[in-house]
Amino acid sequence: MKNVILLITAITGLQSLCFSQSIYPTPKISNPAGLNQYLIKAKNQKTAALVCLTGGTALATIGILTSAPKVVTEFADIFNPAKPPQPDYTAQTVLLFAGAIGIVASIPLFVSAGNNKRKATLLITNQKTALGLPTFVSKKITGLTLSVSL
Repeated sequence: MKNVILLITAITGLQSLCFSQSIYPTPKISNPAGLNQYLIKAKNQKTAALVCLTGGTALATIGILTSAPKVVTEFADIFNPAKPPQPDYTAQTVLLFAGAIGIVASIPLFVSAGNNKRKATLLITNQKTALGLPTFVSKKITGLTLSVSL
C-alpha cells in the first residue's frame, strides 16, 4: 500500500512539472507583441514540451519493462491446465498511462512553440526599415539598424 501511494505521489509530481508552461517565469517585456517575447515564449514552451516528452517516454518505458517478466510467465502458463493466479498489473498500468498522458501533453506545447516562433519570424520580415523610400519600391526589406544612446 505504501508503494502505491509513493508511486502515485511521484507520478503526480512529475506530471505537474510537465504540464507547467515553462520552468522559469517569462520576463515582462514592455512591448507585448515584441519579437523578444515571442522568442522567449517559444523557447520556454519547447523546453516544457521536451520535458513532457522525455518524462512520458521514461514513465511508459518503465511501465513496459516492469511488466515484461509477468507477461512472460503468464504466456508460459497458457497451456497449464491448472489456473495459476493472475499477476497484478496495477503499478505498471498506472506508469504506462501516466507516460502516455505526458507524451500526449507535449504535442500542444510543440505546436504553440512553433506558432510563436513563426510569429517572431514574421515580425522580423515585416519590419519597417525602409522609411523615406519612394512609394513604388517595396518596403518589405530586411535591414540592420544602429541605435546610439546620447
